[in-house]
Amino acid sequence: MRPEEWRSLKDLRLRALETDPDAFGSTFAEERVKPVTAWQEWAAEGWGLGAQTTLVALVGDRCLGMGVCIVAEAEPRSATVYAMWVYPQPVVRGSVKNCFRNSSSGRRSRTRRNFFSR
Repeated sequence: MRPEEWRSLKDLRLRALETDPDAFGSTFAEERVKPVTAWQEWAAEGWGLGAQTTLVALVGDRCLGMGVCIVAEAEPRSATVYAMWVYPQPVVRGSVKNCFRNSSSGRRSRTRRNFFSR
């Protein structure tokens, strides 16, 4: 996710919260009123929890899945996936699976070999 893509991140996150409200620790109502700067910061810097990246699955030019991968300092060769959501269509689910598989070399400074969600 690049800083200039904050609108796509916001749209995707809000769609996820609206579609599957019980899957997240936040709500659609809370996040839809966040200021533009909050979305810009997330796209640019993440959540501020160490080495991390926000991955987005694209089908054509449509953002249809996402996850936030955070690497713990204690386990630098693995990452935990948070805020993962996939648009509910089978073809999209395969695209997201490949997104995480293909990102195993990491987009930032650390290697991510094992992805799992909590």
